[in-house]
Amino acid sequence: MKKNHSQFSKKNTHKNSLPSRVAVFFMFFLLLVIFFNYWRPWEKISSVHVSSVNIPEQNVKKVLKIDSGSYRWQVVGQEIFLVQRLKIANDKITDVDFKLLGQKLEIIVHERVNAGFFLQNGQWYELDSQARKLKVDKPNGIAPIYTGFKEDQQRSQVAKSFTTLNYAIRHNVSEIIFAPDKNNNQKIILVMNDGNTVYASIRSFADKMKYYPSIVAQMNDKGVIDLQYGSYSYAYGNKSKE
Repeated sequence: MKKNHSQFSKKNTHKNSLPSRVAVFFMFFLLLVIFFNYWRPWEKISSVHVSSVNIPEQNVKKVLKIDSGSYRWQVVGQEIFLVQRLKIANDKITDVDFKLLGQKLEIIVHERVNAGFFLQNGQWYELDSQARKLKVDKPNGIAPIYTGFKEDQQRSQVAKSFTTLNYAIRHNVSEIIFAPDKNNNQKIILVMNDGNTVYASIRSFADKMKYYPSIVAQMNDKGVIDLQYGSYSYAYGNKSKE
């Protein structure tokens, strides 16, 4: 009797496991359908837009081998691999974001900010956002040159503050001169590409430079913008404050 009962239990268990297996298979199949419907690897990307500061859009597309007409499967699930590919191709890239909405792809490239250049003992150096220096052959013209600085610490402080400025202001500065005087031992002079000159202090120039565009908009002629203590400007040759 015990033997018959055991056989009956095994048969009953086998019968009960079959619906369970079918249910598991059905759930797996359903999840697979949902995943592929979201991924849609067979669809082509209709447009690719690259958002970057200094790196040309075509360079990014060429390295990634992605452009209009590429398939979604070449991006979705491949992000880590694609980021590494770009970093290897260009050491100024710190990170990359991919935003795929439908058939439109946006690639946002985060770059290491160039804080400027300085000449020391006949060797040119480039500064990054952390004031780390890298030997270069010569300045590339897209960041300011630092002159007059006797101490690395002061130049580093200015470089770190400089990189917090917005893109338009950063690219309007051609030279930063350390020019202390009897009234301000932290004085710096910013030579602007638009023809103006800015007097500022190391400790506060980053906060005050954000007002530069609005100050310039109120000036009738090119001149000096003094941000050392207050915020005023005057045309070259005219010391009256505006």
